[in-house]
Amino acid sequence: MESGTFELTQVGANKRFVIHVKDEEGALLLKSQYRELKPMCLNEISWIRIAGAKDNLYEFLETEDGSLYFSLHAADAHVLGTSPFYETVVDRDKAVASLKRIAATAEVRDSTPDDDLTTRVHDVLQSYAREAMARA
Repeated sequence: MESGTFELTQVGANKRFVIHVKDEEGALLLKSQYRELKPMCLNEISWIRIAGAKDNLYEFLETEDGSLYFSLHAADAHVLGTSPFYETVVDRDKAVASLKRIAATAEVRDSTPDDDLTTRVHDVLQSYAREAMARA
């Protein structure tokens, strides 16, 4: 049975959270969108576990230069993650098949610090409120 990992890390100056889904050899299969809060990523892992097994939630895409990749969507259509680029349909399809096999049972590896997020949650909510008011 194939195994894999969800690697939860923080990146960049803003210390945003991201999930990398990797196969048992460490090859990247899917990278999530950046999230401001760790609970958002933990929630996305749950969605990836469910969506990963469903063919209709994969979108197959191609860049202008012919590189192939895919996106995995949640049932509500938001993007859970995007794959790296592949040169052939066979390589892309192998990655999809691998993701389907490991998504439900992959181990979660969390390398993020256990911070008190109270202030950060407040800052994020304030930012969203300011953006909503600016659009109103």
